[in-house]
Amino acid sequence: MAEEACHVFGSTTQVGLTQALGAMERLPLLAAAFLLFAGQAIATNTLCAFNGADQSGRYSLEFIGSGEIAMIQVNDPRSMRLASYVVHDFSYRERRIDMVHAGSDKEGFLPAFTLKGSGENVLLSIAGRSIVGELTCQWQHDA
Repeated sequence: MAEEACHVFGSTTQVGLTQALGAMERLPLLAAAFLLFAGQAIATNTLCAFNGADQSGRYSLEFIGSGEIAMIQVNDPRSMRLASYVVHDFSYRERRIDMVHAGSDKEGFLPAFTLKGSGENVLLSIAGRSIVGELTCQWQHDA
């Protein structure tokens, strides 16, 4: 195709058009590769969930990602959000977490807290209270 189109324009154009048409032939392959890698980047699920409660209420945090935490969703108390946080240590296979949430005075945000421990012995320290809860992780249910 490039050879026929280039008889009119000369050999320099033939090289350029041949390269362009060659790239167009690879376009479906490149698009498929992009979709494959993009799918991996957005394929996240619940890695672990922390659940704990005391007389003042229930706390439920969902750790979402793919091997590593991509985000943390607050399920209880409802309509609350997290501000800045740092995860110092996390292993979904060992059901282990060590994180600090800086908190915020803004309405709708949880106050500062730490969450540290493993398995059935994870301690949430928030607003002067210590709440023992459990970290359950997805891989436990995959087996």
